[in-house]
Amino acid sequence: MVLTVEIFANGKVGEVEVQASLLPGPDGLDEAAVTAIKQWEIRSVKRNGQLVDCCITFPVTFSLH
Repeated sequence: MVLTVEIFANGKVGEVEVQASLLPGPDGLDEAAVTAIKQWEIRSVKRNGQLVDCCITFPVTFSLH
């Protein structure tokens, strides 16, 4: 699965968009990943010494234990 995540300068997560799903159809994994990521607080990036809003795209991997 691949997600694009909006990160505000304060480290809070904004919009989360699924770019590529693991399985077609309503498998629940997309929703689980989005719900989990919206709870994160992420260190934002700096531009010219100032914290700025940004978007990142990254893969999410699920595993069974």
